Amino acid sequence: MKKLTMIAAAILVAGSAFAADSKLSGLNLRLGLFYPTDGDTRDFTSDTWFGGGVDYKIRDMQFGNGSMVNYSLGLSLDYFENDDVRVLPLLITLTGTQNQGIYWLVGAGVSFNRVPGENETKFAYALGLGYEFKSGMNPISFEVRYMGNSRSELAGVGAFVGFKF
Repeated sequence: MKKLTMIAAAILVAGSAFAADSKLSGLNLRLGLFYPTDGDTRDFTSDTWFGGGVDYKIRDMQFGNGSMVNYSLGLSLDYFENDDVRVLPLLITLTGTQNQGIYWLVGAGVSFNRVPGENETKFAYALGLGYEFKSGMNPISFEVRYMGNSRSELAGVGAFVGFKF
């Protein structure tokens, strides 16, 4: 938990340097709660875990002519931990955004899992839906993601508040 707090503080400090510029850096810091969908996992740990993540927009993408949806390619790194169980998914994401602030995302990659007595790397994916408020220089988003994992007991739903820099 101390490591995550230090990482979040470093990102906020770095992000505040970008906030002084009118152009956003493509960095999004998310904080929230993770709810494992497996009952045995919740019994072993707790119903909700602290969760957080960082998204980085690599580049904008265009599909078709005159589309009302804007697409972007990005990287996502999340962190969920409770007791001796830790999940760290690293994903490549595709995000679609509409002018009204609604967005969706899909992602795939690997998850670095730690369970008692075992460290492993497994396939991971995410499906998400969110809404971005664009007031001020730094947009705020509210997002729900399903975080899938080849180790099904480590999959779950996350609810986040995001801050773009």
